[in-house]
Amino acid sequence: MPKFLLSVVFASLISFLGLFLLVKNTTPEEPKNVVVFFVLLWLFLTLLLSVPIYLVNFKRAARYSNLKQIFRSSLKISSVVSLLIVALGILKVLSALSILNFLLLLVFILLIYKLTHKS
Repeated sequence: MPKFLLSVVFASLISFLGLFLLVKNTTPEEPKNVVVFFVLLWLFLTLLLSVPIYLVNFKRAARYSNLKQIFRSSLKISSVVSLLIVALGILKVLSALSILNFLLLLVFILLIYKLTHKS
């Protein structure tokens, strides 16, 4: 296992601990707590999803020498997926979640991914 992967797992555990402590010790009445919750949730999901995506990409390109480049591509994919999950949560909190809003959000995030992703 590469050394940078251990730091990613450690950062994921720290973000989970921060998310757990925020949920345990604060109330969601303040807007600041809600914003911090969604930021920590996005960070945790991004780091959490990047490891399995990295392992799948590593299995496909086992002879590739630049492992950090494989991780960066998996980090892009996981950040887009976690952005979609957090944005759906935000829409749910704002009571604005409908099929139309979901489809528009999905199209918007896919367009962002296509514009920032190199083929």
